[in-house]
Amino acid sequence: MESISFASGSTYFNTPLVAANAAVQAIQQNRTFYGLAAGTDELRAAITHRYEHFNKIVISPENILVTPGTRQALYNVLHTILKPGDEVIIPAPNWFGLHEVLQQLQAKLIIVPTTAADDYALSPEVLQNYISPRTRLFLYSNPNNPTGRVYQLAEISSWLKVLNHYPEIYILADEIYDLVVYAGPITSLQELPDPGQKHIVVNGFSKAFAMSGWRVGYLITPPPLFAACLQFQKATFSGVSEFVQSAALEVLQHAPEILSGFNSVLRQNKDTMSQFFQQVQLPFTPPQATYYLFPDLTAYLRKTITSTQQLANYLKENFALEIMPGDYFGTPGYARLSFGLSPKNLEEGLNRLQKALPTLL
Repeated sequence: MESISFASGSTYFNTPLVAANAAVQAIQQNRTFYGLAAGTDELRAAITHRYEHFNKIVISPENILVTPGTRQALYNVLHTILKPGDEVIIPAPNWFGLHEVLQQLQAKLIIVPTTAADDYALSPEVLQNYISPRTRLFLYSNPNNPTGRVYQLAEISSWLKVLNHYPEIYILADEIYDLVVYAGPITSLQELPDPGQKHIVVNGFSKAFAMSGWRVGYLITPPPLFAACLQFQKATFSGVSEFVQSAALEVLQHAPEILSGFNSVLRQNKDTMSQFFQQVQLPFTPPQATYYLFPDLTAYLRKTITSTQQLANYLKENFALEIMPGDYFGTPGYARLSFGLSPKNLEEGLNRLQKALPTLL
């Protein structure tokens, strides 16, 4: 039986043909030499236009650094602002990749638990309690991976009201899913006033535009931080291949129609998986964005299977079905299931899950 994966961090969509054609054309034009470490002028300008279109804000291209993927953007800026032993506050559940990057930098991860019962909200009072003299960064994902939770303007503003009393603390928003949205535009951290020049955003092309293998992301920093991040990139990766940047430029120029097609399928898939979870009475919080659901599976943890990691192993071994245990996201008992599959595979995967769940009781 062929395996079906609900665990993937990417969708089944192919990269848009306009991107592939643009890359081929750039290669044929011999755009294969060293380029500017900060990124091509054309792509950086297109990213500013992207924020003008979707967020109604103006960002200077001089604050944008094109990077070899979003994970590298994170590593770049965190390497620049953190030293071993510094503390980074992160609400949980959250993407496990953040933990991996911080481990490499020997920074101390300070987890702030949030719960489905409170709609994964983080109050400013709770945030205040986790700040210490060693805190150097508050890092959050918006939209959140794995919950699909979207933090709104008032909520983010309440955090900043606390953090603005600490000039040594940076604020970083991972906004990689901000165009995979079902309930209106996402509030970017770049939309809020930044008098202390502490706001940082990482983003990229992998999730919204089905370009995970192209490895192209970007970093938006305040001017005082940009030079240091650029120098780190020069000393490590030099820059992103220009033909890859040509592909990224092309998808931005066709973004509305690309996103309309992708998100229409994802919305239907979201409804299909949500209806299934309601049918089998699996508790979950409806996602406002991303292509994940994060159901509570504690009712299926018994004497022989006591963790979602064991449950994931059971489903893989007996039903050829893969899920991502919530343990990786700081929330044991839950699991992340992607609905970014083809409708056919989504249906088959849910059929297998329907057969599997009764065997666990």
